[in-house]
Amino acid sequence: RILKLPIAYIVIQSYSGEGMEDKQGQLMFARDISSLAEDKDFDRVLLIDDLSDTGLTLNKSIEWLKNYGPTKNFINQVKTACLWKKKSSTFEPDFCPVILDHDPWIVQPTEHYEELSIEEIIKRNQ
Repeated sequence: RILKLPIAYIVIQSYSGEGMEDKQGQLMFARDISSLAEDKDFDRVLLIDDLSDTGLTLNKSIEWLKNYGPTKNFINQVKTACLWKKKSSTFEPDFCPVILDHDPWIVQPTEHYEELSIEEIIKRNQ
């Protein structure tokens, strides 16, 4: 809202399934991008992820975007940004404020809610 730029969302799932909570699994992309942006708005894309862990998600996301039917003919430039880049990441984001010299598990602000039921969340927030 602040920048007044069109936004599009890609849903990608990687860390899922029992025993996979701390391991990157196979990437699953949603069928479509969620956006009200017009075709011309996809000329220059800023792809943002919270973290470049191995680099796989960002690499595959760029590939997916460039091959996504409805927008592939309109994308001329893709830049990337993330908040953290781990040492073992093979991907070099265009913008990243924190480049780590090791590979810690990063606890996201909402992560403590992931194991709670809706009832537990409501109770905690009353």
